[in-house]
Amino acid sequence: RFFNFVVTAHSLNDWMKNDLSVPQSAKNSLGNHRRDLLLRTCRDVANACKHFELDAANQARAVTASVSSQSGFGVGRYGAGAYGKSEESIRVALRNGRRFNVLEFSEQVVSIWAAFLSKHGV
Repeated sequence: RFFNFVVTAHSLNDWMKNDLSVPQSAKNSLGNHRRDLLLRTCRDVANACKHFELDAANQARAVTASVSSQSGFGVGRYGAGAYGKSEESIRVALRNGRRFNVLEFSEQVVSIWAAFLSKHGV
């Protein structure tokens, strides 16, 4: 699910650029919008997952240090997994030292896109 999320969050840039119903002002702002740290993280993770690793050019501009997944006893939110099983926990670490759990990361990315869409009336 996280893979689908980051691919969609990253692909929205291309969809916005190519959709004839999107105002030109929004299209003109996409360059700055793509520079957002969390959207660049979506780019890194989407490309690394699609291609199994980043090529040299993408590695050089990557902002993401790692994405890790854990599951097992004591992992995830209390009571969120099925009885006797835990919820998977995914962590995103950036090269600048910032770290996010997947829920926090996803909420912030959705907020970034919601603000952009609202600002441009999309």
